[in-house]
Amino acid sequence: PASPAVVVTEPEPAVAPDPASPVVAAEPAAAGKPGRKLSLKEKAARKKKQLGKAAARAKEAALETTRIKDPFVERLFDGCVVWSQDWKRDLWLYLKTENPFISTLFSHPDHPYSPAERRTGLVLATLYAIGIAFIFEANAANARTALIRALIIGGMLNWFFDYFYKYSVECPCVQRDSAACVKWCAEKFGQCICLIMTTIAGAILLNGIIFMTHPKERTDGSKKGSVGAAFWKFAVGMLESILFYSLVCSCVEFAIARRGQMKPADPKKLPVWSGKKRVRGLCGCGWKSPPGELWLKWVGEDKGFEALPPRPPT
Repeated sequence: PASPAVVVTEPEPAVAPDPASPVVAAEPAAAGKPGRKLSLKEKAARKKKQLGKAAARAKEAALETTRIKDPFVERLFDGCVVWSQDWKRDLWLYLKTENPFISTLFSHPDHPYSPAERRTGLVLATLYAIGIAFIFEANAANARTALIRALIIGGMLNWFFDYFYKYSVECPCVQRDSAACVKWCAEKFGQCICLIMTTIAGAILLNGIIFMTHPKERTDGSKKGSVGAAFWKFAVGMLESILFYSLVCSCVEFAIARRGQMKPADPKKLPVWSGKKRVRGLCGCGWKSPPGELWLKWVGEDKGFEALPPRPPT
């Protein structure tokens, strides 16, 4: 019988790849072997792609909604004053955050208005108060006028300066639910305002020193203003601002806020307190925020005073 035919196929000769082929250009270089050099057009396309990715990441980061990561700090930032059943400890927690002097020592380190910024504001307010005391002492017509101006007007101006500085540094409107780029712009604007306030404080201090070199004659025959008398009135004014104006204002604000945030025992007041029954704002403009907004957010509508812990967190 005839044997079957055997077909022998010879291997095709290897063909070198075309360097101009886009497939070859897209393949990475093998390990240990140099890859093909890219043309200027290909380098430009790759660079454009990298820049596009970087721009997309930057845009995503800029439009990311700002938030306060620590729930404890967020609750402090909200102005919550109902933490526990012990109102005295809640008051101390409030003073550690809101009082201009106590907060420089005991405020939370992660608060948007940091302890370092608070101490800087206290130093600026002190220099500002010294300048005001010098100006009042040098230009007063008599000793009584100098004392009244230093203790009343000087204390109020010092409190206003510290409050405005705090608001400029903290930028409370952009700390949450705002784009990161908006927060950055607002904080930079606040830093510019703080720089202007620093310049104002320095100018007032310099003018006070200049005025003290040539104080006016007193109409009542008393001794002309001196640096010692100005420093005495400044010290009294600062103590008055720390121990009276700021402390009393903080305690009154705490009492009013706690009374409004506390869940009422009268069922008839619950609709307005919880916001189910809306109330018009001042002069009928807009709607008031419900007094129990923070209680509903942090405690819960179904919980009462007995559900609060005996002590606030530290």
